[in-house]
Amino acid sequence: MTTAELNQAMVGQHLLYRQPPYKQPELHYWLREKASSNAEVDYVIACGQRIIPIEVKAGKTGNLRSLHQFTLEKDLHFAIKINTEPPSLVNASGRMPDGRAYSSRILNLPFYMVEKLGHAHADFLAPLLADNG
Repeated sequence: MTTAELNQAMVGQHLLYRQPPYKQPELHYWLREKASSNAEVDYVIACGQRIIPIEVKAGKTGNLRSLHQFTLEKDLHFAIKINTEPPSLVNASGRMPDGRAYSSRILNLPFYMVEKLGHAHADFLAPLLADNG
């Protein structure tokens, strides 16, 4: 198993058990299969009535094209990237290869803060989602 696979599995374990104990644990992800443009988002979680895509990266570098594709298709303006960087909230904007513009806020969380996602319905994510789609 690679470091990237181990990191993704660890994040998945935390997300799997973030739900109340009376609910059956479940994980969701997004996969788009098209002829020459596959896309995948590692995890998708619910926060109230909203969905939040989560991308797990083993290092500081990495392409977020699939994450931007998902936010465009679902008309979302907030996402989470879990990696080795310090916590930060960044505005990401640009153009997809097909020319469509994307713009979203990305919350960068280091791996040691993954457990905070268990408090998604409390005060951790709510302020970040308040003015975003």
